[in-house]
Amino acid sequence: MNAQNQQSNRPRILFVDDSKLMRVTASKILGKSFDLVTAEDGSQAWEMLNQDPTIQAVFSDLNMPNMDGYSLLGNIRSAGSDRLKEMPVVMLTSSEEHERARKAAMEQGASDFLGKPFQATELIARARTHASFKEATRRIRSLEKGSHTDQATGLGNYRFCSDRLEQALSFARRHNQPLNIVHLQIDVLAEADNTLARDLAGILTATIRDEDVACRTSASTFTLILPATGTDGANRLWQRIEPQLNRLGISAGTLFQEPALDPNRDAATILQDGLAELTPPCPAEGTDKRSESAPDLEEALAMLARGETSQAEAHLPELLERIQPLLDLQKRLKDRDYRPSRLMAFAEAGNR
Repeated sequence: MNAQNQQSNRPRILFVDDSKLMRVTASKILGKSFDLVTAEDGSQAWEMLNQDPTIQAVFSDLNMPNMDGYSLLGNIRSAGSDRLKEMPVVMLTSSEEHERARKAAMEQGASDFLGKPFQATELIARARTHASFKEATRRIRSLEKGSHTDQATGLGNYRFCSDRLEQALSFARRHNQPLNIVHLQIDVLAEADNTLARDLAGILTATIRDEDVACRTSASTFTLILPATGTDGANRLWQRIEPQLNRLGISAGTLFQEPALDPNRDAATILQDGLAELTPPCPAEGTDKRSESAPDLEEALAMLARGETSQAEAHLPELLERIQPLLDLQKRLKDRDYRPSRLMAFAEAGNR
């Protein structure tokens, strides 16, 4: 691996100080373990933060020309992006301003403090802690996003649909507006035919309004949430969608749901009731129940929660096949604790 690639794999940290000596000192201390970039004042640092999404943490002096550390911190915490709002910011404080400066910076959202002059071990420890926190936050955000998305189509999944339906119900109750839900049951979607599922997702997203939501709530079910829409509006939308499905050779079972705005009925219950009425017909004798696309693990658990045991059972072989790598990993980890060398060590210890 060349030097440039090695540097790019290191956590990138921005060090801000108007003192050239401090910037050089920080570079010597952090340069071996981090990809360090420096700025002379808050204004330059703010520009770098907006242009460089790879920066994982900021160390900033408080008193600087053009834009001081307080203003830089204020800009970061009031930024429009989560990436900047959640940026770890360590404020560098001198001994004479220590307590007063800490209190003011803490009120503005400083993540940590480091006194000047700092020790090399202190600076490295703070850098490792906050760069790791930023990376962990990024991974959590990525996992959260993935956990709400159907991987084949890019639409929201069952969990996402339930969350958005709860929001739509709350809005409808506050403003006394109608709300409609349209469920589409399409039994021909096979696991290997993701192209068809993506084509269908494209038709739905291109036809609905910006305020509407399209989700894939199971392997063969799509759900549309239509805020401020009555039954007539939902029917008109379906009349625009159906001809496009016909051109793809797709026929869909439909269910129109206009839930009562009862505060005692939550989104999960309403969604489960609608999907329960879309239970696919039993396959003809001699056909393979598993020809339908198997749900993902989250959808399978949702089926069990709704009491749809037979539907989950029909896909049990595929679901077990998907989690087999995890079971294999568990076995390898378990076997690792009982390697022959360890058993021999235990035996020898017992003979002593």
